[in-house]
Amino acid sequence: MYRSLGMDLHGCAQFLHVSTRTVHNWESGKHDIPYATYRLMRLLNFMELPGKAWQGWCFAGGKLISPEGRSFEGKDSSWWGLLLLRARVNDRLTQRLGVEGAARTVTGAAGADRVAGGVVPRPTDVSVGRREAPALDLSHRHFGTWRERNGRRD
Repeated sequence: MYRSLGMDLHGCAQFLHVSTRTVHNWESGKHDIPYATYRLMRLLNFMELPGKAWQGWCFAGGKLISPEGRSFEGKDSSWWGLLLLRARVNDRLTQRLGVEGAARTVTGAAGADRVAGGVVPRPTDVSVGRREAPALDLSHRHFGTWRERNGRRD
């Protein structure tokens, strides 16, 4: 791990305040590396993050990996503030719609005409002021040709 920090054996020994022989013995597996030393090297190499709040998070392949296994790149946090703002607005709208939806639900016999989700359908006929949609024409008669549009009939 010390090589990924750009250190050589002597530089690592100086940094950790131990002898070069000790670092050599740790590297060869002759002696176990003390946990504090191992943890320090992992922190310096960005393999784990300090503090209990970051427990389960780690870096791998230049990405930040969450405890759920989701990966984040540096560019993902560029719009983090906007993402949080959108989430807050979405929560507020969901709460408002939940309250309004509950007020619109109908109980008793009138509740039979309500659809899934608790929203009562609104009338859409001509009496409300909306025009009726034209009938669906699945034929190709309504498509004109270039000749018909320009008055030519050969």
